[in-house]
Amino acid sequence: MEVLLASDAYEERMVGVSILDFKARTKGVDRAALYDVWMRNIDRIDTWDYIDRAAPRVVGLYLLDKPRDVLFDLARSTDRWHRRMAITAAFWIIRARDLDDPLALCEILAGDPEHLVQTNVGVALREIGRVDPARLEDFLARRGSDLSAHAHRTARSAL
Repeated sequence: MEVLLASDAYEERMVGVSILDFKARTKGVDRAALYDVWMRNIDRIDTWDYIDRAAPRVVGLYLLDKPRDVLFDLARSTDRWHRRMAITAAFWIIRARDLDDPLALCEILAGDPEHLVQTNVGVALREIGRVDPARLEDFLARRGSDLSAHAHRTARSAL
């Protein structure tokens, strides 16, 4: 996987990311090893589709029962791909109905200037709203004006 992720060819890196994702779906897999491969190659995972393909399972699923400081560090990064990775990894955490950290990440990223970050903030908020509409309503009342129009529409679609 690391040879594929080190490639300059988009397709080869996508194969590496896809292998990480497929392995992360396997029961009994060493999730720590997959996470470590991801983190060692984080700067090579630099398109929205690489991130969306595997971050929820490779990063989010691994961090489900662990401290999530790394997600907050990524959310505060100057690198837009790291910020998108932080909120996208949180999708799996939301799926587990654990909303505190994903909402805190949305707080950090609500005013993000990058469209490709905002789109996934909107998706995260939509999924939070499907689990707990009242918490989404509260977030939108406080921070809704900081979201892009697209993110706001996406978030409200859960209500």
